[in-house]
Amino acid sequence: MEGLLNALPWAMGGLTLVLLLSVLRRPLAWLGRLAARTGVGL
Repeated sequence: MEGLLNALPWAMGGLTLVLLLSVLRRPLAWLGRLAARTGVGL
């Protein structure tokens, strides 16, 4: 039982990270394309 309680913060952090990345996937992809285009232009 104590092992489960110790793992709970890690599980919540992982879930938060997955949700955050899924929300930011499209803006991050757009930013990556913009950076690549700017890098090629230089």
